[in-house]
Amino acid sequence: MKKRFVVLLLALLVSCSKPSSSVKSEGSMSDQAAIATKEIYELLAAGDKDSITELQERTSDSYLAQIFDTSSLNWPKAHGYKAFLAWGAGESGCDASGCEVRWTLVFVEGGVILDASFDPDLKLTSLKFTPGTLKKDEADCQCQKESVIVDAGSYPLNGMLTYPAQGSPKAVILILSGSGGNNMDEDIGVNYPLLELSEFLAGEGIASLRFDKRTYQYASDMALISYKLSLEDEYLQDARAALELLYDNPDLKGIPIYLLGHSQGGSLLSLVVDEAHPADGYIILAGTSRPLNEVLLEQQLMSLKQAGWSQEDLNKYQDSLAGSYQRLDEILAMSEDEVYGLQENVFWLPAYYIWYLNHHDVAAAHLKDDLPVLLLQGEADQQVTMKDFEIWKKKLAGLSDFTAISFPELNHLFGDYPYQEEDLQELVSVEYQYRTPFCYDVVEAIVEWVNAHE
Repeated sequence: MKKRFVVLLLALLVSCSKPSSSVKSEGSMSDQAAIATKEIYELLAAGDKDSITELQERTSDSYLAQIFDTSSLNWPKAHGYKAFLAWGAGESGCDASGCEVRWTLVFVEGGVILDASFDPDLKLTSLKFTPGTLKKDEADCQCQKESVIVDAGSYPLNGMLTYPAQGSPKAVILILSGSGGNNMDEDIGVNYPLLELSEFLAGEGIASLRFDKRTYQYASDMALISYKLSLEDEYLQDARAALELLYDNPDLKGIPIYLLGHSQGGSLLSLVVDEAHPADGYIILAGTSRPLNEVLLEQQLMSLKQAGWSQEDLNKYQDSLAGSYQRLDEILAMSEDEVYGLQENVFWLPAYYIWYLNHHDVAAAHLKDDLPVLLLQGEADQQVTMKDFEIWKKKLAGLSDFTAISFPELNHLFGDYPYQEEDLQELVSVEYQYRTPFCYDVVEAIVEWVNAHE
């Protein structure tokens, strides 16, 4: 009998997980085997007398000799994987003969796949380590997918249209990722929030289009011209080209088109739309309400405070930035021709990029077009905080149709990280290395909003 594998995600136990008949209950054999695998690895890693005794009791007689083989006990460390970070994605399945589990161990040095087998009594019968990480699981996607090319003229980008598995979509959403070199899934650590979001939306009858950023697909080319880049190059030209793909798609004729952006992608949505590129509304996921240089400076100060700096030291640090503030004022006073191509960084950003950010008022653009806006924010987000959420609420209060919702416990990836809040400097190395699926409560809020605007 073939074993049936299901996605293994610890965060599926939290309330914001998607209801799914394919995911077994917390007390199922599949879940018990997954938990046993984690416990057995921790016993191996501990290696003390009590741990070894418990490990013997949890191992089948036929496998006792192999489990205590030195190569098994020390495999990760012997192969250079020394600094364990978190448990990544995995899968498990059971039948009458027992259970099999595959789980990614995330180390600073890379990923290791742990394969474990159990007999029907959940006694360990085999254990193997191999380098690598498990691929993203798409088995439960109630959707169809079509690869497309988003081409604004200079840098063709890989894109993905995701449709409902059956029937015509009731709306389509263009999805933009956050700052930096992101791919269409927005892979961060062991998480891929935009892939999950697109699949969840398809299951609710909503199509979507997402695409790789230039700064991901053409990273080396973009690095060579970084002092000439602006939001036009990084986002807006390609977003408008993506909209044109949606306009020309016969399967999407006559349905609403919404723009959704995460992080910085959410902050600039109102700059994408113009007379030639209309849309029906915006969905902002943890979008920055201020120029990126302000957010980066705030993050720097927060990191220093978390590292133990006193308020006096923080004040001295801010005083030391007086020259940077003065130079920023000088740059912002320049004309676009003067600052374009200026090979200088201010507050960690190229001069022209920071000039462009500060010369475009995204909130004013929202108020001008007066399209509906849905603002969503995780209250445990340390990158774009509730401060930005409150600023958005004030800036967009004049809109005819504005909805703002925050979600307790959710982080910047709209996942529920179950452990103590990490310091800002350890978000990527620790928190984002823990698998936190995109919270389905957020999906439901989007779907409800879309349904209300049909």
